[in-house]
Amino acid sequence: AYTLQGIVIERAPTSGNAFARRFLEQVLPMPEAEWPRAADAYLCTLATFHGGLATLSQPLGFYRVHSSNLTASTTFDLARVRATLREGEPLVRLIERFAGENGLKVRGNWMLWNPSHVAGRLVSLKLEPEQHPFRGESLLGLTVQGIRASVLHPLFTLRKRIFYVAWFTLVLALPRAAVERLMKLKLKVAFEGRFRRVLGTRSRAGNDGKAGAEYTSAANASL
Repeated sequence: AYTLQGIVIERAPTSGNAFARRFLEQVLPMPEAEWPRAADAYLCTLATFHGGLATLSQPLGFYRVHSSNLTASTTFDLARVRATLREGEPLVRLIERFAGENGLKVRGNWMLWNPSHVAGRLVSLKLEPEQHPFRGESLLGLTVQGIRASVLHPLFTLRKRIFYVAWFTLVLALPRAAVERLMKLKLKVAFEGRFRRVLGTRSRAGNDGKAGAEYTSAANASL
C-alpha cells in the first residue's frame, strides 16, 4: 500500500470524507492526546487499511480557504512550518503500531519519502539551523533525499518531478535571504491554486485499499 511506503495521498478536508460505520466502530474512540491537531489524519490513514477507498471527482461541496489557515497561509512563518512538520510524528507512530500489530512492514525513514515534508525540513535547516528540530541532518543530505523521493513518487507527473528537483536544488544553492523570498512567493502561488493547475498529479482511484486521487475535490470512503 502507498501508505506503508511513505506516499501521502492528499485527502479532502474533514467534511468531505465519509466512513462506513463498521470501520468507525473498529478504530474509535481515537487517542485524543496524540492528535491535538490534524485529527482527521487518524481516520483517513487507518481507512486505507480497512477496506477499499473510492473517490468522487465531482465536487459536492465547498469549503473556505483563507490566509489564516494553518496549511494555507500566505504569510511565511518558520515556526508554523516546524509545527506542521511535527504533525507527522503521531502519524508515523500510528502507522508503525498498526503495521506491527498486523505483520506489515513500514518503509524506513517513512516521512522522508514525502517530498513536501522533506522540503519543509530543508527550509527549516537552511534558514535557522540552530532551531531545527531534527538533529543530525545536513542540507546536502536532505536535498538528495528530497530529489530522490520526488523522482520516485508514483503519483507525480513529470512536470511535478521537475519542479521539485529544481526546488530542492535552489534551496540548497541560494543564500538564506533569497530562500525566504522564494518561500513567500511559493506560498502566494500555492494559495491561488496555480501549482495544482500547472503541475497536476496523476489520479489513481480504485477499491484496492491503496489508491486515491490527489488534487481533486473528492470525498473518501472506507467501503
